[in-house]
Amino acid sequence: MDIRSQHMLVDLWFENELKESDVEHICSVIEDNLTVIKKSNHKFEPMGETIVFILGESHFSLHTYPEHNYITLDVYICSMDVDLHSILEKITDGVNVLHMERKFLTRGEWEEFDEKNVDISASQKKSLSLMAVTFVVAACSIIYELLMAQTLSSTMGDTTYRYNMTIGLYIAAMGVGALFYSKIIKGEKLLRLAQLEGVISVVGGLAPIMVLFGDFFAHWISKKTGMNYFGFFVQGYLSLFCHGIIVLIGFLTGLELPLLMDLGKELKAKLSSVVLSVDYLGTLAGVVAFPLIIFPNFQLFTIGFLVAFLNSSVALVLYFSNGMKNIKLLILLSMVSVIYFIALLNGDKITEIILNKMYFFNL
Repeated sequence: MDIRSQHMLVDLWFENELKESDVEHICSVIEDNLTVIKKSNHKFEPMGETIVFILGESHFSLHTYPEHNYITLDVYICSMDVDLHSILEKITDGVNVLHMERKFLTRGEWEEFDEKNVDISASQKKSLSLMAVTFVVAACSIIYELLMAQTLSSTMGDTTYRYNMTIGLYIAAMGVGALFYSKIIKGEKLLRLAQLEGVISVVGGLAPIMVLFGDFFAHWISKKTGMNYFGFFVQGYLSLFCHGIIVLIGFLTGLELPLLMDLGKELKAKLSSVVLSVDYLGTLAGVVAFPLIIFPNFQLFTIGFLVAFLNSSVALVLYFSNGMKNIKLLILLSMVSVIYFIALLNGDKITEIILNKMYFFNL
């Protein structure tokens, strides 16, 4: 008999005044998705309410703090088949949540240690999986930025300026992304991480091509208007466009790191600091691998395709390993991975076409 159970602890702070309809929505989600045997509630004076459900799966409790626009939830499910992440997403989709803290625990996993039959617990496997994902996506993010710096220095010169400006903007944009994290990332965090990695792979993989497109358009403006290509206005546009791509990648990465740390905190209280350390190690690996292994052996566009394919593949692994059921996301991630894989196999041809159409065409 499988004695493992799921335990979800959630704290919700609401953006506006807590309403009776918010509580009713949460209760309706529980009633629609779990087997309610009995419901009991008690209202306190002057405010606050406790609601308890006896479930066929175990129990659910809710307590409100209207004076603080705050609700705490406690769900215990004696089954590993129920998708608590999906239930939480349905709860948060129907209310105006300002901030959320949650923990997902697996109960009943302990087994007596046996040197002859050592097994890694489910929580340990999840922790190791999160560390691996963190390491890979951190390496991918820094390689995107190094790729941008190399592309800009190759097409526009001044390598020192390009690398320093790229890294500076990247770090600053990461800070801005982290600042807006709680306002942008809401709902089920694993799903949001898969979505975010899909977006980063699209932007990062196409970044070098976008630089050449921006340069091509700058030449077109110069020819059509008679403005000097090296003048203030054309170069100002080109600088804003190219550095805007750098900022965008940095901003998305700034959302990525606190999201990974929150996922680590859900597994174990002190795991978020380990996630941060692994992220730094992944960044170091990317910084070392780019000049020593990747750049000497691949062309610029091919590097983008390679890293983006790896990034989108990680998003697909997240999707399947966590039993997600968002078909639209699956289709989009699959399409991105397939397109990048095909582009990777035809990297030389694509590079030749793009250079002839956008770069050498203007010389």
